[in-house]
Amino acid sequence: MNNVIFLDIDGCINTYQSNKLPGKYIESVFLNSPIYVNELDKKCIENFNKIIFHTNANIVISSTWRIEFVENGCFNLLIDYLHSQGLKGKIVSYTPIMDNKIANSFLFQTKTRAEEIKQYIQDHQTENYVVIDDDTTCIDYSPNWIQTYFEDGLTEELANKAIEILKI
Repeated sequence: MNNVIFLDIDGCINTYQSNKLPGKYIESVFLNSPIYVNELDKKCIENFNKIIFHTNANIVISSTWRIEFVENGCFNLLIDYLHSQGLKGKIVSYTPIMDNKIANSFLFQTKTRAEEIKQYIQDHQTENYVVIDDDTTCIDYSPNWIQTYFEDGLTEELANKAIEILKI
């Protein structure tokens, strides 16, 4: 099985600094209404691409960003957006959306991201992986968890740690 990166977006490649930049709306005939997306942090994207360069890992999106795109049947628009922001690598899938409810434009999850990742790992017999996420429920995946923080996202030091994990 190939290396796999479970990628969160907010707090990893969308940071405090990039969150202050103007975002944009993604529009499509497949969407009932446009989806707003933030500009992503270029340094964090560069650090992420370093992981791809050294490991040739496949990417699985675990971010809540996937939900609106998947529920509208247009996950490919999210892939296109991430690539347009400079993200390299092959995005092969997303983690399952388990028991999510969207109410009044707030997302309520009854299952944790860690449980969604666990389900994906079981369903796809994933053995060599790293979880890049600021969500502390992912501590279940230590030592495969790279904890990021919204302030600075995926740093070069954390990218190097992810490379080490995937090269084992």
